[in-house]
Amino acid sequence: MKIIFLDIDGVLNSFEYRKRMGRKYYTEIIDRSKMPLLKRIVDATDAKIVLSTSWRKFWNEGEKQLDSIGEYINTVFMEFGLSVYSKIPVIENVGRGEEILAWLDGKRYIDGYVILDDKNCTWPGPLRAHFIQTDINSDGLEEVQEDSVIKVLNNEFEKTEIYGTTRCSAIKSAFNHMIAIILNCSE
Repeated sequence: MKIIFLDIDGVLNSFEYRKRMGRKYYTEIIDRSKMPLLKRIVDATDAKIVLSTSWRKFWNEGEKQLDSIGEYINTVFMEFGLSVYSKIPVIENVGRGEEILAWLDGKRYIDGYVILDDKNCTWPGPLRAHFIQTDINSDGLEEVQEDSVIKVLNNEFEKTEIYGTTRCSAIKSAFNHMIAIILNCSE
């Protein structure tokens, strides 16, 4: 199974979208013009969507547990033939990366995953090579990122450029970080 860890703010919307929507933004958080691109990525990879967005707090598995934002997310996704598979846990006092790792823990059936987020968090080592940054100031998820997202999901890591950083350098950075930890522990 392939997984898309999906942020919403800065991925499926942008500051421009928020400005256009005004107060309606808080009830219509998804820019529907982004959905066909997400649909193409899902269709090309057969990936499942796991919410990593802060909005995940309003979405739960099971129709009876949804609030209005959760219902809205499901409705918009269904309009485009998509659905939310799951969400990462909310864990107090840890970053989004640790929450993603907690969701991945013990799931041996994951063949590939990508993290779509506008924030370049301090991603724990194993997550860095799977991160694709979008730009909330620009337009969120863009067509130029489609191939990179698909390649990450398909574990094709050969020197594909992703906004100034290659996956190879991200893997090298994670490796160097692990070596530094090992060397510090052995002293």
